[in-house]
Amino acid sequence: MNTKTYCRYTMDTTEHVCKRCGTKSATKSSLVRHLHSKSICPASVSDIDRDDFLKELTTRDYKTTTTTCEFCNKTVSKPAYARHLKTCKANKEPMPTENEVVVTNDNSLQLLLELKEQVDRLTQQLASQNCQDAQPLKADGIVNNTTYIINLNTYGQ
Repeated sequence: MNTKTYCRYTMDTTEHVCKRCGTKSATKSSLVRHLHSKSICPASVSDIDRDDFLKELTTRDYKTTTTTCEFCNKTVSKPAYARHLKTCKANKEPMPTENEVVVTNDNSLQLLLELKEQVDRLTQQLASQNCQDAQPLKADGIVNNTTYIINLNTYGQ
């Protein structure tokens, strides 16, 4: 690779050539733009597919290990993965937690309300049953205590 060093930066003087038509460009991005143009360049130099040549140009060789984003399937380097997740457009939809319910239509909402009422009725029955069973049983000097632990996850509160 030919490089010229000026004061504090280096300038890449490599000429990028289209393998299909022989068009020369100063930068790789100009060559990619040439391949993305509306009018397809004629395959006069070699008969390589335009999409394959674009893939060859845009594929990066990473110096570190890479990982693939689970939301958008983009390949990024490991150090940049956390930063990518913050700005990933496919990751914007919030995922429901285990105690949340996503309602998609009115029938689901109606079913959810019926289930909530049923849970309330059952917990009241269990609470009244606990009051009746609160008296410890004494048989042969052994005391049996029954304790019920009820965890209610109320939705929407």
